[in-house]
Amino acid sequence: MSKDDALTKDQIQARNTLWEMGILDWKLSEQQRQIKKGILEDDNKISVVLCSRRLGKTFLMCTMAIESCLKKEYAVVKYAFPKQNMAKKMLMPVMRKILEDCPAHLKPQYISSEKCFRFPHNGSEIQFSGTDNGGFENLRGGDSDLNVVDEAGFCSDLTYGVRSVLGPTVKLTKGRTIMVSTPSRTETHEFIADWVMPYMAEDRVKIFTIYDNPQFNEEAIREAESEYPDGVNDPMFRREYLCEIQRSTDNAILPSFTNEREAAMIVDELEMPPHYSAYVSMDIGGSDLTVILFGYYNFTEATLVIQDEIVTDGSTNTEILAEKIREKEKTYWTNPIDRSVTPPYKRVSDNNNPILLKDLNSLHGISFVPTKKDNREAAINALDVSIAQGKIKIHRRCRTLVYHLKAAEWNKNRTDFKKLKDINIKNVGTVRGGHADALAAMIYMHRNVSRSYNPYPGDWNALKGSNVFKSLGNMAESTSDAQNFFEKLFSKNK
Repeated sequence: MSKDDALTKDQIQARNTLWEMGILDWKLSEQQRQIKKGILEDDNKISVVLCSRRLGKTFLMCTMAIESCLKKEYAVVKYAFPKQNMAKKMLMPVMRKILEDCPAHLKPQYISSEKCFRFPHNGSEIQFSGTDNGGFENLRGGDSDLNVVDEAGFCSDLTYGVRSVLGPTVKLTKGRTIMVSTPSRTETHEFIADWVMPYMAEDRVKIFTIYDNPQFNEEAIREAESEYPDGVNDPMFRREYLCEIQRSTDNAILPSFTNEREAAMIVDELEMPPHYSAYVSMDIGGSDLTVILFGYYNFTEATLVIQDEIVTDGSTNTEILAEKIREKEKTYWTNPIDRSVTPPYKRVSDNNNPILLKDLNSLHGISFVPTKKDNREAAINALDVSIAQGKIKIHRRCRTLVYHLKAAEWNKNRTDFKKLKDINIKNVGTVRGGHADALAAMIYMHRNVSRSYNPYPGDWNALKGSNVFKSLGNMAESTSDAQNFFEKLFSKNK
């Protein structure tokens, strides 16, 4: 018994009409329709979608590809997979399933020699290729109405292929490019580094996990979890089904700066302790960025709190820089009682521009002492330990610092930091990457904090008043105070 035997003539006619119109939403699950809606409403013509396994992302992409070809004569869809054999192996069964009830005159023909599906009735076609062995070049040239990169997180030459090969094909057609995938195995893959992370910063990544799949009930989810040794906590499960990006610690400068640690470290306004030691640290840029951090050490909690940052290029003149520094110090360290500005306990900087440091001191009265820069890896490790122990807090306004701490990596020989790309954050603007200069400023501050210095007065929290007896060890006038105390006590007893 075929599926048509269970349908009335009117139902078959309605279905065929939808095929003629190129409307196939009725073949999609509710979740797939939501994914499609999010893609079509994306103002950016390059969409990035993170999808859990078993959400049917290839089925959705093939459906959208077929719709594009049905709605327009001579439409072209370019479809890329990580490997050529995967393209044929994965596309064929999915296309067969989608097309099983397609009217005969609309069905595309598979042209093996050209690696494409061609629609005889209107000349449209779906071209496909693997990206291995330079396979993106197979999709070069001509116009395209839709580009799909399936399992983009595992494709070779991804950024080159999307920007240089596929990008020009949609310029005239006003078409779009869709990259859809589970996350790559490491965050260094181009899909994560060049696309997912910048898009996340702009709040433009569409993420759909196993819990978003209405076809997965509690039992099915438990079964999926049981496939992994550590269940829901297994890193592979969390990558494949929860779309979590697994951070590689091989080249990470601060491997302790995980997503979970970031969530605990980043804070809104904290109530400052009554006594603290304030610090300013600066990494001076020439061709790179100049970054200045402002923070304080909470002695009672043994915690370093970063309150704000200044990020500028190396060409900023001394007068402007001095004005910005004074303004930040005034903002955060003004005494609420007498409105005086508490001077920082220490300002530290590298010595890359001694003329700048001299001018700040002689012309503006803002002095920095040069930081030690020896044993850099030891200083970095000490910072990483403080992060792991929860001894660092950073206000969320310090966006450059957070970005640099999280993304900074060693170069191949572990001799220097890799350059970071600028990113755009929604409703914020551009966050500069540079040479991870904010990380350098953070290292300087962290290694120069005097953790033994107690900013609290010696009699802090001590009881005060004429009737309070103070211990002999704490009072210069302890003998007379003790005598007065006992005289008063005995006179009352009389």
